[in-house]
Amino acid sequence: MRLPLFASLLFLPLVTGCHVTRPITAIPPTGVTVEAELSPTGTERLTAVVGPNAARLDGLVLGATSDSLTLSVREVRLRDGQVLFLQGTTVRLDRAQLTALRGRTLDRRRTAIATGLGVIGAIMLIDRVRLGGSEGGGGTGGGTTPALTPRHP
Repeated sequence: MRLPLFASLLFLPLVTGCHVTRPITAIPPTGVTVEAELSPTGTERLTAVVGPNAARLDGLVLGATSDSLTLSVREVRLRDGQVLFLQGTTVRLDRAQLTALRGRTLDRRRTAIATGLGVIGAIMLIDRVRLGGSEGGGGTGGGTTPALTPRHP
């Protein structure tokens, strides 16, 4: 097996990771990834920017005050469940246009478990490839087992 494939298998859990969302009640710091649930007023106000029926914006906080939030939007979830990707669209929201604000952070425990399982899987895969995919022991390829004769000194 080639090293780049092994490395990609090994680091896949670290790249994807396991995330957890928690409500944000204070002013979120710049650089945090958030999910902003829109009120009906927020949906209506942002129709020209993100399209109709937006229910939630996922993005990176560019700036925040107690009254407003500026996001670099990555994803828009519509009320019917569809997802739109809007890389880099900047949106300013008033807090009154939000029904909920949640921060997305890396869950270290789940990520450690996923990484451990990924490492074990990669080792098993390498071992399987190295052995050529055979389940049993080696052998000579068939036939009968020769009889053993006792040794005499």
